[in-house]
Amino acid sequence: MNETWRSVVGCDGTYAVSSLGRVRGARGAILKQAQNSRGYCIVCVGKTRRVHRLVAEAFIPNPQGLLQINHKNFDKQDNRVENLEWCTSLHNVQHAQQAGRYSPYFRQSGKLSPAQVQDMRIARRDKFSLSVVAEYFKVHVSTVKAITDSTAWKAPPSTARIVDLGFYDALHRLRQARRCGPHGPTGPRTPRPAHKELITAWEEGLTLAEIAARFNISPSLAFTITRALPARPHPRPRSRPHPKINLMDCLSTWVDTPAP
Repeated sequence: MNETWRSVVGCDGTYAVSSLGRVRGARGAILKQAQNSRGYCIVCVGKTRRVHRLVAEAFIPNPQGLLQINHKNFDKQDNRVENLEWCTSLHNVQHAQQAGRYSPYFRQSGKLSPAQVQDMRIARRDKFSLSVVAEYFKVHVSTVKAITDSTAWKAPPSTARIVDLGFYDALHRLRQARRCGPHGPTGPRTPRPAHKELITAWEEGLTLAEIAARFNISPSLAFTITRALPARPHPRPRSRPHPKINLMDCLSTWVDTPAP
């Protein structure tokens, strides 16, 4: 196949592109190409450009001023002139849909698959917290919220899906681990003290910190248990109680006192 070279549009003859999709510099050296995140070949010609667009601009007329370029055989690495055509956005989408390569509801390149997105919505529908779902799918909490609110991914027409029971077991284990601390649901638990012993300590006038130290529990647990008990008298009455002051006696004393 013959290879034809033409100047890259907008580069003043500094760079040239061939009908086979190769690009060369001013000294004739073939430039190395790379791939972007979407799989298209890119090259630096003063700035980063897509190779298939350079080929189309140099070799394919565009009298209608179309904006998109279609790969006829769906191979993004094949940038030959015969494989490219100017098209509208609608034609580009329809061409991909006919080959089953386009979904209007899910992105083709992403960290999460359509099945994972549906499982994420099902987990949130079943009242699992954002943090638990995010930890299971290894994503950020904001990603889970955006997906479940249908702001990041459009919801498909039908979300019916049979979820494996192991999925729910894993979510339950994560939730129990968050509730029970680092030991997990089967780790060591602090035994609750006997009710009579705690009442005795409460009536003796011990503080929450002293009760927690005696029964080897946390002060918060001691407060949770003792707040249901009846109020107790103050263990240490004031040695010097404040005398009751009658306001009328004070006023009468102040009025009867002669001026100096």
